Amino acid sequence: MENHAKYGDSIYFKGNDSLYVNLFIPSTVSWRERGITLTQTTRFPDADTTRLTIKARRSSRATIAIRKPAWCEAMRVTVNGRPFRAAVDDSGYLALAREWRSGDVIDVHVPMTLHVEPLPGAPNFVAIEYGPVVLAGKLGREGVTPAAQIIKNERESGTMLNAPVAIPALTGDASTILSRIRPVAGDPLTFEIAGQDVQLAPYFRATHERYVLYWQLPQSP
Repeated sequence: MENHAKYGDSIYFKGNDSLYVNLFIPSTVSWRERGITLTQTTRFPDADTTRLTIKARRSSRATIAIRKPAWCEAMRVTVNGRPFRAAVDDSGYLALAREWRSGDVIDVHVPMTLHVEPLPGAPNFVAIEYGPVVLAGKLGREGVTPAAQIIKNERESGTMLNAPVAIPALTGDASTILSRIRPVAGDPLTFEIAGQDVQLAPYFRATHERYVLYWQLPQSP
């Protein structure tokens, strides 16, 4: 389902005395009942941090609960530069309960790591992910230029997709493949696989090019 217009209404939720931070998206929310305005500044997912800045009409005791993503092994949080030590609760949130004042700053670090996601029902087919970002294997742009999408003749529509494409075969098990993936310097979220002529980049940035998302792992003998 296309739901792009709904992203904004899920960044924050609120309860009687709690404000929940669900998504890492640059935004500002006004918590009128508490007289608090929270501004989130981030370059996520190009950077694995986000900053929450408090502006308050008066000091107010409340809870700001930050969601720990399932893909993040160890989220770290500081308040005004000092580590905030608290456990993530059963619902997946780290609750920061304190007296909030104007100018308070919360810094959140959600380290991202490489991992694979098996195709349901077919565990020998996997997608490669970095944190929450699905990485596509780039296979070139031959025949899929922007101009190729202009339909001049209905009978020829889609013919550019018939070109033969050689998909590289990955060798080794999932852990071996992950160990060979290296970041490309100066190009956020872009990786190379050692020994393979293929580059991995975010799927959401793939346009006018051929790509592969699911890779077939070699079958065990």
